[in-house]
Amino acid sequence: MSNIYSDPDHFGLSIVKSHNASPAYQFNTIAVFRWDGWEPVRYFVAHDSGNSCFPPFEDIKLPHLIAVHTLADVDKFAREKWADLDLHRYFEEEGSAVDSAVAALMDGLDLSFQRGGAR
Repeated sequence: MSNIYSDPDHFGLSIVKSHNASPAYQFNTIAVFRWDGWEPVRYFVAHDSGNSCFPPFEDIKLPHLIAVHTLADVDKFAREKWADLDLHRYFEEEGSAVDSAVAALMDGLDLSFQRGGAR
């Protein structure tokens, strides 16, 4: 069965960027999707977490996607969904796990609102 993460084309979407903030055998993933069905194009975000027994985004459907209009919207969504990362550190690191995960997601992310723009 198709899902929005493993087969985004089936839903008219493309994945612009995604990042998994969890260690092996688990996922805590945020994905940024692009939909070219309207002009200007639309961007959406979604979050899913779990373990390797289930595929990411298995239960996430189109109505669950959250529209975003700016990079600040993506940043806010990611910080809300990953807020507890610092509480569940699996290894010692300096700095905030939330800041690191958000930085990895945001790195190079471009929300071009014209058809044929960044993908």
